[in-house]
Amino acid sequence: MGRGYGHGNNTTDCNGIGTKILHGHDLKIKVSKIVKMLLFVISLQAKSDNMRPGAIAFILFISTLIQPLKAQEFSFAFFTDIHLSLNNEAGFTGFNQALDHAGDNGIAFILTGGDNVDIDVLGNDLETAEQLYTKFSAQLAKAAVPVYPTLGNHDRFMGGENHSGLNNEGLFEKHLGKSYYSFDFNGWHFIVLNTTQTGQEGYCVGDDQLNWLKEDVGKLDPVTPVIISVHVPFL
Repeated sequence: MGRGYGHGNNTTDCNGIGTKILHGHDLKIKVSKIVKMLLFVISLQAKSDNMRPGAIAFILFISTLIQPLKAQEFSFAFFTDIHLSLNNEAGFTGFNQALDHAGDNGIAFILTGGDNVDIDVLGNDLETAEQLYTKFSAQLAKAAVPVYPTLGNHDRFMGGENHSGLNNEGLFEKHLGKSYYSFDFNGWHFIVLNTTQTGQEGYCVGDDQLNWLKEDVGKLDPVTPVIISVHVPFL
């Protein structure tokens, strides 16, 4: 774990508000019209030969509704803790098969839960880290359906001062885009957060991200169902 922060540390805001940890891995949900619901936390542990389970991850579902949803029915896939590395070609093969399977089975899109690639263990080996992210992003680009990645602690480059612009989420953002963002699909609002930022209490969500989140959810209709994907969980 980079800088000694493992999943034994709870995610907080950077002012130290604590949380607890849940486990999760491979998830597919079929979304239907519902009259009234609070869908809270679902977690599963993967059983895959090619994509090994490991570090903690989860996906948090929050939807408090007082009227029937206007959302249309759809399916999406959730992959997490894929842990791809250049030393394990079987991992890339298995991941590619999973992408193809999703595309062949009517999946609208794929959401990842973090720890997509094993970058933090590479130290200051920027060349290998770039190669790994390039290979991973190329697979996502060829996928039959959109893939929305979540940043995990192992996705961070910890190369030191010589690569300060690429440290932490920097290399992830260079290859895959912002480490926190949102998107809409069929009446549902999806939020992907970066819970691997660090502060005095360990993992946290920084002020800039919190301010963005407040603005993002502030634009929503109160009855819009929301799904939040994080790697280090809040609860």
